[in-house]
Amino acid sequence: MRRYLIILMAALAFNAVAQNNRIYIEDFEIIPDSSVLVPVILANQDTTCGFQFNMTLPDGLEVEKVSMTDRIRDLGMKLEYHERNGSSVVMIYSMQLAYCVPDTIEVLTIKFKADADFKGGEVSLWKCRGARTDNTGLILSDATTRVSVPERSLVGVPIDKKKEKEQFFDSDMRPEVSTSAGKVSQKPTENKRIKK
Repeated sequence: MRRYLIILMAALAFNAVAQNNRIYIEDFEIIPDSSVLVPVILANQDTTCGFQFNMTLPDGLEVEKVSMTDRIRDLGMKLEYHERNGSSVVMIYSMQLAYCVPDTIEVLTIKFKADADFKGGEVSLWKCRGARTDNTGLILSDATTRVSVPERSLVGVPIDKKKEKEQFFDSDMRPEVSTSAGKVSQKPTENKRIKK
């Protein structure tokens, strides 16, 4: 009897591990001062009739637009997106009991915009929740996405580059040289003939 109990517990443990429902964004690159469209993926092993998650962005990255994919829109689902307290809340739900069958599909697209001085960071999806068709809750795994900046876009003025000296110009646009006594013009002197 004890042997059967151990086998049953092992099977239940394996089933619990195998039931991995998650929503995530794959790592992506963005060039500073530009936008990029990124898919949000639902990998569900349970039939899911709605889901929601909170999203926190790194400094210098913002959301321009959140849209449902055609597949989710065709199911008649609704989208709600709210920003509050430094994070966002995204909700997908159905009033007609539409559902996503077990699959790995793109459910949303998010258009991110990076500031000109964006250096990269992490997007966190947390408190990810869903609902089964029998209205029982479903916990989706939280996810962290690495957002990087291509190396070529980081090439610029080296931080140790010396600042160029200030230079002054005379009225003929010739450079003037600074001395301890003050500014001295390098303008050649002209010999003028005086008429008698």
